Amino acid sequence: MDQEKELREKIRRELEEQEKTRSLSAKERKELEQRKKEEERRRRILTEEREKFFREKKGYIRYVNELGEEEWLTEEEIKQREGYFKLEDDLGDLDRKKWLVSLRLVLGAVAFFLFLGLLYLILTEKTGSLEVTSSLPGAHIFVDGEKTEYVTDHVLEGIPGGYHLIEVKKEGYRSEPRTAPVKVSARKQKQVHFVLRAVTEGMADEARSREGPATGGNERD
Repeated sequence: MDQEKELREKIRRELEEQEKTRSLSAKERKELEQRKKEEERRRRILTEEREKFFREKKGYIRYVNELGEEEWLTEEEIKQREGYFKLEDDLGDLDRKKWLVSLRLVLGAVAFFLFLGLLYLILTEKTGSLEVTSSLPGAHIFVDGEKTEYVTDHVLEGIPGGYHLIEVKKEGYRSEPRTAPVKVSARKQKQVHFVLRAVTEGMADEARSREGPATGGNERD
C-alpha cells in the first residue's frame, strides 16, 4: 500500500506540472495576440501618416502596383512605370507568369516543410516512447487501463511524459508483473518487460476475480 500511495503522489505531482505548463502556454498565446494587435496598430498608423505626408507635398498620386502594393508616385513616374510594364508584357508576359507560379510553388513547399518541422518539434517536445516486450509475443498492451491497438513486442510512440501504468494480457496466460508503473521522459525511450506464464482454467478464473494492488515492473532505460 505504501508503494501505491507513493505512486499516486508522484502521478499527482506530474499532473500539477502539466497544468502549470498548460497555463504558461495560455499566457504565451495571450502575449502573441497582444503583439499582433500592436503590429496591426503600427501598420495602420504608418499608412495614415504616409498618406497625410504625400498629400501635403502635392503632386503625388496614390498608385497600386501589379503586386497589390500601394505607392505614392508623380504623374510622370506613373507613365514611365506603366510604359515599362506594357513593354515587358508585350515581350514576355507568359514567361513572367510561369516564373511567378514556379516561385510561389517553391516558397509554398518550403513553408509547408517548415511548418511540418515545427509541428513535429512541438508534438515531440514533451513526449517519449515506450518499448513493451513480453516472454511470449502477441500480448495486448494496455496503457493506464486503456487497451491499445498494439501487441507485444512493440514500441509505443508519442507517450506523454510522466508516470503511466502498463499492462499486457494474453488469453490463457498471466503476466508478471500484473501492472508496471513506468515514468516516461521527454524524447527518451523506456523499456518494460513482462513474463507470461500459462495458467489452468481454475487459476485463470481465480486470477480474473482477484483484485490486488499494482506491483512494480521490469523497467529499463
